[in-house]
Amino acid sequence: MKSLTFRVDGDPQPGGSKRAFRSASTHKIVVLDDCKRNAAWREHVAWTAKSAFHAAGYDRPFTGPVALHIRFVKPRPKAHYASRTVGGALKLAAPLQHLSAPDSSKLFRACEDALAGILFVNDAQVIEQSATKCWGKDGCAEITVQCLADET
Repeated sequence: MKSLTFRVDGDPQPGGSKRAFRSASTHKIVVLDDCKRNAAWREHVAWTAKSAFHAAGYDRPFTGPVALHIRFVKPRPKAHYASRTVGGALKLAAPLQHLSAPDSSKLFRACEDALAGILFVNDAQVIEQSATKCWGKDGCAEITVQCLADET
């Protein structure tokens, strides 16, 4: 079965939180992502996915059911390090697990939306998914998409 694994470097940003308001000029309801860095992150994910997809020899998005697994690595803040320099020894009180915001489902949603139309036609095709998040020196998203049906 077809699959692709690639890494998107950078600090993963959440998606999913929306803000709605009525436009003063058009009087229509406008819905925007609440996270200011979401658009740039999604564009970066899409560009990296497109490059990896074509480098792997794929020429069109998967059309059948897919599995999507993403591991999010959030960069540790300097306050977690004993010497206040990234890469030094961790403080004993530094958390081992990433238990703070953003939650993994919102991180996943941002990437899933960015990948639709590139790796798969529509996010409704994602029938199996997993998301994990952890601390690391540098931020990234490690993404694996697997086509779950034979495609020609």
